[in-house]
Amino acid sequence: MWSAHSSVFAIGTARSDEWRRLLVDDARSYVLAIKESVCHDSEYRKTMLSVHIYDAVLHHGIRDVVSFRRWWEDKVGASRSG
Repeated sequence: MWSAHSSVFAIGTARSDEWRRLLVDDARSYVLAIKESVCHDSEYRKTMLSVHIYDAVLHHGIRDVVSFRRWWEDKVGASRSG
């Protein structure tokens, strides 16, 4: 069951086919390791979402939590300044 607004749902479903194709075993292990590491962060599920982790791994080549945190800070910093 989805609780997202229809416009958000449409974006997610459009990405799902691509993500299924890209989510090979290695990528899945990177996503899970990062999620496990950040799941207790105060920003997780507020501004840092699972979709960001998938995006970082599948589209930006992020492979570890240190790189993810750096990528996330750059992303958040860019959105705050722009």
